[in-house]
Formats: sequence, structure tokens, C-alpha cells
Amino acid sequence: MPEENSEQLSVSIGATVRANEPSGSLVAFSMDEPIDEALLQPYAIDGINLLVHSPTKLFLCWNHAHDPSDTLRKAFYSEAAQYHLTVRLVDVDSGYESFHEASATRMQWFDVSPGRAYKAHIGFFASGRPFIHLFTSGTVRTPRPSVSSATDAADHFKVPTMSFVHMLNEAGYVSDAMEVALEAS
Repeated sequence: MPEENSEQLSVSIGATVRANEPSGSLVAFSMDEPIDEALLQPYAIDGINLLVHSPTKLFLCWNHAHDPSDTLRKAFYSEAAQYHLTVRLVDVDSGYESFHEASATRMQWFDVSPGRAYKAHIGFFASGRPFIHLFTSGTVRTPRPSVSSATDAADHFKVPTMSFVHMLNEAGYVSDAMEVALEAS
């Protein structure tokens, strides 16, 4: 139980966090409390996450514990102005690299190819100079663009053809739905 004089802070989803809460206890949630803007500030840790959204979309988010530009300016003085915070997106399967100016929001979407493995690097880049690496995401794999050709003969996996066609169509696999419907007729 929280102490009666616990100080309350509100987070962006409206959860009430008690500042004097004992470690390991559960926190009570209230959805109608105001947002404390101080909690929306960046965390004091370095981190990067590359997430698969769909066969053709990746979402990257990252955070810096400290402003990396400060360190760059100390190391390169006036030449630091030539560098820009950059995302290097790597197709791990082919080795192809693409460079993208990093978003000031520290969140970014990428159009990618289905069925491929990707990794993202955050760092500084200047034309004609080497990429200065800050940190790297884990590797993610986008799903194939179509359903699997493998089948299972077990009864609980059997679906009537037209139900399967409808499911494919609703899921956005219109060309696969047409193909299955034509094969069934």
C-alpha cells in the first residue's frame, strides 16, 4: 500500500505514479489525471529499437542520454558543423546501405522490402568522411509478402476455400485471394 503522504506524478497515459512507492509494488492507474510535461522529456539512457510494422514498413526510435553533438564539437571543433545526425539502414541479406537524415523527434519510418533482414545504425555522417557510429539496433526480419505455400493436413487447420479467400482479401492480400479463388474453381 502506498503511504498517505505519497507525492503523485502523472505520465502520458494518465497513470498515477506514487513517488514514495516501495520498490516492487503495483502502481494504481487513473486515466483522468493531467500529464506532467517533465515526464515527457528524454530518458537519461542511450537506446535504439527497430520494429517491424508490416512487410514493407519499419519503425525506428532512439534516445541519447547526452547530446552527442557536444562530444562531436569537442573532438572536431569547427569541422563538426559538416556532420549531421544520420540513420544508416542496412539490408543485412544484401549488404545494401541507405543513409537518411535523422528525425529530430528520434522516431522514423522506413519503406523496406518484404522478407529481408534489416539493422539500423545511428551516427554522424558528412559527405566524403567516414560514418561515426553511435549505436546499433538489433536485426529484424520483415515478413514475406504472401502466404506460405506449406500446408498441414491436420483437420483443425482445414478451412473452406471461400472462407480462406475472404480472409486473404480482408487482410489485404487481394492478389493471393484471387489466385486461391481461381485455383478452387
